Amino acid sequence: MTACILVFAVLGFLSPSNRGGMLSALIFVFVAMGCFAGYASARTYKMFEGRDWLRNVIYTGVAFPGVVAAVVMVINGYMWHFHSSAAIPFGVLVGVVALWFFVSIPLVALGAYIGFTQDKIEAVIKPHDLERTPVPTPLFV
Repeated sequence: MTACILVFAVLGFLSPSNRGGMLSALIFVFVAMGCFAGYASARTYKMFEGRDWLRNVIYTGVAFPGVVAAVVMVINGYMWHFHSSAAIPFGVLVGVVALWFFVSIPLVALGAYIGFTQDKIEAVIKPHDLERTPVPTPLFV
């Protein structure tokens, strides 16, 4: 996500004169990257012999964004209480939450579906069954 934003900025799509453009781009790219997040989490989960794909999708789509949304809501509520001009309007918050639920989570589910249909990632090496001897600790460090 950071690399995409930096590429957009270098190519001139994000101008410092456009107030809020960077934040809008961050939100858009975060929502669009949900498909890649679902795919990567599904492949990793399958590699570790995970079977409960629905729980994996829910955790991927809700865990990090949910924590961030909760923190933003608490801070914004505090700012509303003191009538700060930096508070995010309620309509904007509803719009971001709608993007999260109706765009990001379905994209995570789509990416996870594609990831679960792929073969399991195999380890590059096979560990030996040899017992390892412990390394003696030095007397003086």
